[in-house]
Amino acid sequence: MLELAFPALKEHPPEQLKTLLTLAQTIIRVDGVVDPFEFALAVALRTHLYDAQYPNRRQKFVRMRRVRRELAVLFAVVAGFGHDSDTEAENAYRHGLSRLLGEKVPAYSRPEQWASAADETLLRLDQLAPQDKRKVVAALAATIGHNQEITTTEAELFRATCAALHCPVPPLQIQ
Repeated sequence: MLELAFPALKEHPPEQLKTLLTLAQTIIRVDGVVDPFEFALAVALRTHLYDAQYPNRRQKFVRMRRVRRELAVLFAVVAGFGHDSDTEAENAYRHGLSRLLGEKVPAYSRPEQWASAADETLLRLDQLAPQDKRKVVAALAATIGHNQEITTTEAELFRATCAALHCPVPPLQIQ
């Protein structure tokens, strides 16, 4: 439903868009807990509203080797939500992240404040070149499909990642 509203929202003045984003973030955090659905909603809203305000922004790209920590955070968060045990989550984390980093995968550690860590991470990963973003999305899909099932939470986090990275959402498949 939100995606249907984005074209109309983009027509509003920047002050109103900033107010809307602040209000949405306040509502999401009002109960002191941010669940994955709320996180995905906030990321999509922020990404689309920011893009509406700055449609022609240009940026310098960062290299994959400069975002190893951010990749570890993202993959740990997604793996942690998609698996029943830390061992299963770590296996999925290593499975997907090794596709990007080879043998040099950082130790698995899911951040306590996962929402703020993932939010900062996605902002940094959006600075990757388009071909690297595609690799991140493919590797994240491998992490999600590692246990041969895809949860709703994993799908929501995957969509949020794709929105933040300005990548189309490919179909998630169990491989």
